[in-house]
Amino acid sequence: MKKIFILFVLFFSCSVKTDNNIANNNSINPSTSSYTVYCGGYYTENNTNYACIFKNDELIKLTNVESKVYSIFLSGTNVYASGYVNTNGTNLACYWKNGNIIILTNVKSEAKTIYVNDTNVYLGGYIYKSIAPVACYWTNGVLIELTNVESDVNSIVVVNQFNSINI
Repeated sequence: MKKIFILFVLFFSCSVKTDNNIANNNSINPSTSSYTVYCGGYYTENNTNYACIFKNDELIKLTNVESKVYSIFLSGTNVYASGYVNTNGTNLACYWKNGNIIILTNVKSEAKTIYVNDTNVYLGGYIYKSIAPVACYWTNGVLIELTNVESDVNSIVVVNQFNSINI
């Protein structure tokens, strides 16, 4: 009986305080903010997902075939997005630079994360080997497999002699 009473007291004695600006979604308004917000993802039309970027509240379509964006990176005036594009029924790891697609491989794969440093483009994800995904990354389109067991890459850190760069 004591356990039920304690749960009852905890459940009914909690309250939530909200900030009116946050609760009313006025903290960052794309139309009045000095920030530009980029989001990567997809939109669905006729039961098919299509890769896109949302720039503030604007939908920017990247393909007209099944695809998704998982990550976005901005470098100078360039907008990069990583993901996959479906070609002949197979998801292929790719990235977009300013809307132009670069396919990384011709086997089942996905690029989950992207980072750009100067002219170097780093992507992490997986490729399919036999019947399972295998963690890998690409540097300027060159594939490096990390293991031979079922795995995936969702983030990566690149370290050089001067600093640490998160991907």
